[in-house]
Amino acid sequence: MGYLAITLKQVGKLQEAERFEQQVLKAQTKAFGSSHPDTMRTMGRLAIIFSQAGRLEEAEDFGKQVLKAWTKTFGSSYPDTLRAMANLATTLRQAGKLQEAERFGHQVLKLRTEAFGSSHFNTIRAMGSLASTLREARKLQKAEDFGRQALNAWTKAFGSSHPTTIWAMGDLAITFREAGKLQEAERFEQQVLKLRTQAFGSSHPDTITAMANLAVTLRQAGKLQEAERFGQEVLKLQTDAFGSSHPDSIRAMENLAIIFSQARRLEEAEDFGKQVLNAWTQASSSNHPNSVRAMANLAITLRAARKLQKAEDFGKQVLNAWTKAFGSSHPNTIWAMGNLAITFREAGKLKEAERFEQQVLKLWTEAFGSSHLDTIKAMENLAITLRQGRKLQRAERFGQQVLKVQTDTFGSSHPESIRAMESLSITLKEAGKLQKAEDFGKQ
Repeated sequence: MGYLAITLKQVGKLQEAERFEQQVLKAQTKAFGSSHPDTMRTMGRLAIIFSQAGRLEEAEDFGKQVLKAWTKTFGSSYPDTLRAMANLATTLRQAGKLQEAERFGHQVLKLRTEAFGSSHFNTIRAMGSLASTLREARKLQKAEDFGRQALNAWTKAFGSSHPTTIWAMGDLAITFREAGKLQEAERFEQQVLKLRTQAFGSSHPDTITAMANLAVTLRQAGKLQEAERFGQEVLKLQTDAFGSSHPDSIRAMENLAIIFSQARRLEEAEDFGKQVLNAWTQASSSNHPNSVRAMANLAITLRAARKLQKAEDFGKQVLNAWTKAFGSSHPNTIWAMGNLAITFREAGKLKEAERFEQQVLKLWTEAFGSSHLDTIKAMENLAITLRQGRKLQRAERFGQQVLKVQTDTFGSSHPESIRAMESLSITLKEAGKLQKAEDFGKQ
């Protein structure tokens, strides 16, 4: 029955998998007790099912129980203990508890390196997992370094077409995307999609995941028609395979809602955004990270549709939820603060917008330094608010700084560099520096 549950989990049938695992757990606890290895392994598998289903509190609770039991019985360096620690780190990352997740991730990597060496597959897997956590924590250079190490190690061990190597390539592509390296991200994701399609076919879960990731990168690169084509295909495949209420189906709909919003198809974006928010809320709760993230995306769409009071209301709810869950210095909280500041600006509430954006810039700078991607984005937003408030000297100074960093980092033809150039040109024009503005406009 346990093996059947594993198979059901792998094909995304999480409710059936949970039902079987609960039966197995009950029988094993009765027969062997709660501290028997088989009982603990079943509990660990249940924790993973809860995590995949978005039930993160239950997953964390089970994960901590499992880790405590393995550690007490066999010590911290036992293989099952390390597996439990790694799974718990993944759950904590998904729940946004990034400091704890990173701490466990470093511990797993250290212990596995000591036990097995740096080239053992468990060690490499720990390296890749830690890279994902560092990416979520916006430590993008470290994430890229670990991601490259993992990819090189898998390639050396198994070759470029092995499933694990392809996973590492996909994870590194996401890190590239988050760091604004969109050409590298797209190139890697096209390769991942090609390899998975050749190996598994177009309807395999791993192929669909590759397609979904490519759609996100294309969206961020402004290639909205291609992004929508892939996004629609992903949604159809996920819905056909798992139904409309499965987490992967909801994520596919969420990505399409963002694509519609960026393409200014705001009625469709709002309709999809509301469906996504309702689906996540029904699947978990209104305070679950997935629900809060959906609310944040809907707020951005409402702002674009000039429904500014609704956007502000949602934005405040998102900020309060993230602050309550993670504190004021967590990346999700800072993003929420920045998004709410933009809504204030759009509504003409320039004092509130400037106050929030000053705070956002301060927090990003303290966390990551002045040249980090998120710091520069905060500086860019503050420059726009200052320009609208007629504080043109400061707006120009920030605009020049943003343009320099973006150009140095990505080159002059990158979308972010072009956007920074256009914004600075507007500021110069409003300051009466028409020749400079014209020169930037021609570039």
